[in-house]
Amino acid sequence: MGFRRDPFRRKTASAPHRRTWKTVSGAAVGILFGLIFVCIGFGIIWSGFLKPAWQWFAVRSWTETPCIIASSRFTEADILVPDSRPTLEIAYAYTYNGRDYRSTRIGIRDNNDTLASLEKNLASLAGHYATGTRASCRVNPDNPSEAVLIPDFPQGIWPALVFGVFWTLFSGGFTATAVLLGVARQGETRSADADAPDNVRQPFATRLGIFGIVVVFGFCFFSAGAFVFIREAAIPLHKAWSAHRWIETPCIIVASSVQRSDSGDGSRVYIVYEYTCAGRTRRGTRYHFSDSFSSGIENHRKIVNAHPVGQTAVCFVNPENPDEAVFNRDVPLTAWIGIPFGGVFMLVGGSFVGGWLWFTFGKRRTGDGNVSPLGKRLTGTVSPSAATSPAPTAAPEAGWHVLPPEHGIKTAVAGLLFATLFWNGIVSVFLIICVSGWLDGEGDLFLSLFLVPFVAVGLGLLGKTAGALLRLLAGDSVTLEIDRPDLVPGQTLRLRYTLRGNISRIRKLRIRLLATREDSERQTRLTGRRYKPVLLETALFDRTGTHDLHLPPDLPLASAGVPLKWTLHFAACAMLVNVIEETCPVRVAAPPAAATPAS
Repeated sequence: MGFRRDPFRRKTASAPHRRTWKTVSGAAVGILFGLIFVCIGFGIIWSGFLKPAWQWFAVRSWTETPCIIASSRFTEADILVPDSRPTLEIAYAYTYNGRDYRSTRIGIRDNNDTLASLEKNLASLAGHYATGTRASCRVNPDNPSEAVLIPDFPQGIWPALVFGVFWTLFSGGFTATAVLLGVARQGETRSADADAPDNVRQPFATRLGIFGIVVVFGFCFFSAGAFVFIREAAIPLHKAWSAHRWIETPCIIVASSVQRSDSGDGSRVYIVYEYTCAGRTRRGTRYHFSDSFSSGIENHRKIVNAHPVGQTAVCFVNPENPDEAVFNRDVPLTAWIGIPFGGVFMLVGGSFVGGWLWFTFGKRRTGDGNVSPLGKRLTGTVSPSAATSPAPTAAPEAGWHVLPPEHGIKTAVAGLLFATLFWNGIVSVFLIICVSGWLDGEGDLFLSLFLVPFVAVGLGLLGKTAGALLRLLAGDSVTLEIDRPDLVPGQTLRLRYTLRGNISRIRKLRIRLLATREDSERQTRLTGRRYKPVLLETALFDRTGTHDLHLPPDLPLASAGVPLKWTLHFAACAMLVNVIEETCPVRVAAPPAAATPAS
């Protein structure tokens, strides 16, 4: 018979922690996943900001050359056409090294981006660069056919820098946090817990990783929720409230149509109306105080059909600014949707930050009734008495002791249901946009690949929620009883279980202990064989059974100076899933001291 390694053998300093394939592969996948998003952030910064800025820097060294405007045509936006914008077309001629050239390039970037950033100044530019006007341009000496008429620093590129930096910090922060927590986890499992010093500091990587999760995840969620809440709810509500003091003014509808979004998954009402105020005839295009596209195209069509061209209606004009008017001053529906949508994001992000602050700087009541301040918990210092003194245990009681479950099945279903609805509700918005694009023949490959991991997580949550709900409806559960109130390392524990529900799918039973290090900052489920020993794994079972479980003699009471919280995990397994599972808190007491021999 071959040698078999003792699964409960204590790790020593000469036996380093063994990185399993799960640890290595999990870290590699996390780092790779994070680096992909970091590269996307760098791509946004390069294409949206660095490339135009570099082009502007290069154009400054080009040769300044006189030119003449050959043609200049400015077209105003047609207010009757949705999304119509003013356009400016300029062609200029110049001579370089005895050769004549002609160009239509206006700014550093292409003409569409340049005109979009200068939209408010196009009329003045058209007057400045009228046909026949003499001007100057910048000519590339290496390629004289390439020239720029307006070599100013490109406008409109700062949002790309802000968004790219925000995206990169978000992705890089998550990746660095995962690495730091992984390093801390390796260090924690290497430590000799029973011989830990009285005053132990948590690894710096652990504290920095926790702080990174709070800052990156909490701040980003709160910022996204605040942006949605302010843009979609607060601003429309404020304007709708202010519009009740605006002047009711007769108007005539000159254009009415349903405007579709670029992706085709949303629409909005577009109505142009003329009204007279302060002796002048003016035009307005604002239907209500929300410019967002929304679903419900049939309702939008009903509104458009009810307000045909030529109909006399009523609009509301701002007395302080007669050019500002609105056709419908009621609160838009998107504002009521933005309140809970943005509020949930703000609540999740704020909960992360608030929870971390509470557990770091708040107060927690100890077992003896005294209140211990946690103001210095961020340093990781742990009270030595709390780490080395086991809780007093009562004398063994006669009979069986029923183990209460850690979480009821109803609580678990409610938590999983909330997480599933929250996650899939957010992902579904982007999934609808992606699918609509493919159905319209304009599929976005990047968005499709981007959504794959998020959809996979959503499907996993959906499957887990469905399994928990089926167990609740079918009444599948287990009751666990032990013959003593405390578990003592090295002794034998007698356990009795009672299964309820359908047990025909069950193939084997597994019973193991799980250790959680519970300090002031977080709860950490520890890994390694010492912290989750398997006490029983058998394929022979009945609806009711009793087993003797041998507890490992080196079962630790503390990890890195922090007391451990132990739970007994019972799992009735089918092929790939746990049909019935239950987790019950248990108390682990120190083994009795050996009797001192008489002298």
